[in-house]
Amino acid sequence: MNVSIATKRKLRQLFREKTGNPLVDMQDAEKLSASMAKEKYSLSPHTIARLFGILKQERKHYRNTYESIAQFLGFLNWAELETYLSNEPEKPISLFHQSDFPIPLLKLALVTENAKLFKKMLDEYDFIKQPYIRFKIANMLGSHLRQTAYEGEIIQILAKHPQGRCLFFETYVDEDNSHGQFSKVLNTYYLSPKKELSEHLFVTCYTFTQEVYAGSASIESFPSNLFSFIYDSDFFFHHTSRLWECFFLYHLEHLQIREVHQHLDQMLKYAEPFSKSEKSWLLARMIRAFLFHQKEEWLLLHKDYMDGIASLVKDALPYHHSIAEYFIQALLLKDSRFRIGPDQLRYTPEHDFFNESHHKALLDTFFLACTETNLSKKKWMLQQMEQAGNALHKRWISGLLSMD
Repeated sequence: MNVSIATKRKLRQLFREKTGNPLVDMQDAEKLSASMAKEKYSLSPHTIARLFGILKQERKHYRNTYESIAQFLGFLNWAELETYLSNEPEKPISLFHQSDFPIPLLKLALVTENAKLFKKMLDEYDFIKQPYIRFKIANMLGSHLRQTAYEGEIIQILAKHPQGRCLFFETYVDEDNSHGQFSKVLNTYYLSPKKELSEHLFVTCYTFTQEVYAGSASIESFPSNLFSFIYDSDFFFHHTSRLWECFFLYHLEHLQIREVHQHLDQMLKYAEPFSKSEKSWLLARMIRAFLFHQKEEWLLLHKDYMDGIASLVKDALPYHHSIAEYFIQALLLKDSRFRIGPDQLRYTPEHDFFNESHHKALLDTFFLACTETNLSKKKWMLQQMEQAGNALHKRWISGLLSMD
């Protein structure tokens, strides 16, 4: 079936407007395919990728493909959608078009420290409801700001601008926290004069976990009154996942396994509406807390929790894995019911870990040790992990080192 290039451009624009999906890479094609499947429309990621030029198109698409697309978008059939598109003027691509954020211009603003240009981009582009492009921008900002001075107009604009604060949050969710730099940035710039509860909660939880894992703060120092907000659905999942992490860090020393499992039941019930990515982060943060107390066995004995993380790995997209899924995979290596062979280990690209490269280095070494058959070499690798964990303030690593 022949469809003009202009019609395909308009069709892609309509998809972007309807779904918020930028349709620029295979991950976007995967997401759209999954969304269509939920509505009972079967279209493979590769078909979508070929249709919109993500992959090279080697053959024409069947009419049924376009009929499914039309019905998914709310039209009676392809003929109706094609008529609609033919009457729609092709929209010019603007530098500040919502679905075509000018990444080169952002790079230019950062390289030249052009605060006025950076602010103009924040003023004119709305990306809060588009997580894919927001993650890409935050990742770029994070990479740049880790190589430059922390003082400067760019950071202040991020902290004060409504859209910038969203990017600021994602840019500075940094688990490496070398020399306490990111704790300082959060405390200096992120907290608003109004001291909103969500911001106060996040900064408190972040600095607490950093200090506890570094051995520079006592667990009892956490303000336990914040646990009253643990079921508050108004908070962003990154806030509540960190609060749950603090909850288990705080209580694991004093609770019995039965009580801990009851709290895990409540947490899993709370997480039912979460997306796969959000649930991955929530469940992964628990792993750090349990590893720190060397009570990961308590997680392994909780069937619903382990079934949940096993399904997250099973259903993981092959094009992107977060550090959260990396943690989950590490725990599964300790589960006698789930053994991962060397050919099944998922190594994630470095560029996804600008803010957690220390975590990744430790976990990569752990996976390497797991596949090492020479026992003396394996012992030596684990010793290096222990030394690195202490040097990098990641004392949760001790739980992984207790592996048989």
